[in-house]
Amino acid sequence: MRVSARMILVLVACAGWALAGILAVLFVGLLGFLGLGIVGLLLWLLCVRIEIEREGAVGHPFATGLFAIQQRSRQGMGRAEAAHRRQQEAADVGAMFLFRMVGMALTAIGGAGFLLLQL
Repeated sequence: MRVSARMILVLVACAGWALAGILAVLFVGLLGFLGLGIVGLLLWLLCVRIEIEREGAVGHPFATGLFAIQQRSRQGMGRAEAAHRRQQEAADVGAMFLFRMVGMALTAIGGAGFLLLQL
């Protein structure tokens, strides 16, 4: 069986997700509801960060040329390439909405559970 670069990337991504899941479970196991709330906040923060950077390069104030280069490349896109980009962005928005809602729910459940246990 021949191993391709794509297969290696998928395996690395799966290993990363597995490691993140194990760390989240350990974190929640150690801190209980507070850990669940913190995991939710981290997920929420990650989604917001990805949404901010979705429009393109977010760089340093001294590297203002990044945005100009990106705008020029977008204007030079063909119709098919622009349509594919819009379709990909629509799929990303749906996924980010789902993960953001999960992060909000975990934060609410973790915060409420922590407060109930403290009373």
